Amino acid sequence: MRVIFYSKPGCLLCDELKADLVEYQQELGFALDERNIELDSSGLGKISISDSGAGYRKRSLVVPSASLGGDCGRVTHCGRNECREELMSLDSPQGEVTAPSKASQTATGAILWFARHWLALFNTAWAVYFLTPFLPPIFLHFGWTAPAQAIYTVYSFLCHQLPSHSYFLFGPEWAPPRDELIAGGMSASTNLFAQRAFFGNEETGWKVALCQRDVAIYASIFLAGLVYARVRRSIRPMPFKIYALFLIPIALDGLTQTFGWRESNWWLRTVTGVLFGAATVFLAYPYVDQAMEEVIEDELLRNG
Repeated sequence: MRVIFYSKPGCLLCDELKADLVEYQQELGFALDERNIELDSSGLGKISISDSGAGYRKRSLVVPSASLGGDCGRVTHCGRNECREELMSLDSPQGEVTAPSKASQTATGAILWFARHWLALFNTAWAVYFLTPFLPPIFLHFGWTAPAQAIYTVYSFLCHQLPSHSYFLFGPEWAPPRDELIAGGMSASTNLFAQRAFFGNEETGWKVALCQRDVAIYASIFLAGLVYARVRRSIRPMPFKIYALFLIPIALDGLTQTFGWRESNWWLRTVTGVLFGAATVFLAYPYVDQAMEEVIEDELLRNG
């Protein structure tokens, strides 16, 4: 077996991979043909050996593929152990290539579909997640108690649902103060479970199943995801130092309220939630994009 290894002068990753290949050469007995990718144009477009700057390291080599009549046409991006396993799998006496099973083809298709459409799926999921809590007030307004109760119950595991921190629909105010809620029927005790059990009534309106801050966070994640879809090819991940600045407002507002030093209000919860949610998208989504692009590349190269 002959392995063609395209390298580039001054490439540290190339040097690392070459050292590994020399070690594997003694074990597996293949011929190693190193070529300068800057001088041999046949390697261009087939491989890349690079550090993306975002934590992803690619180490690539071209190895013979029996399906291509022995020509060097199979590409793999691999770490140390993966390269060795790839070489061992190709070093078979028969050199036969087994066609992938139907199940394997289906799985590959599903992986590729998800990797290509992950952003649309994420945006759809976030839209469903933050819009569904607005259904219980609508249901209760029309007297549909059972479906409203079901949604309240599901979201009770995800949010505190305190009435004084929630929006209300079909009432005189969309963010009624605590005194008005108590006058309308909410428990006046300090027991948070007793308070959260108040869903509202015709006098106060009906409570949204997510608190004001959570509505702001998840709505902004959805909206920022739509913006990211338009600019995803031209931006890099938000630096973590900048991201940390966006965390300060929500941390200050939430912690000072939790310790009883002050009481927040609906617009502070909304603003701090929006800053946190949008910043999280522009920190995390570029990394997800890079990972999905590598998944697509690896699956296409593996299945040729």
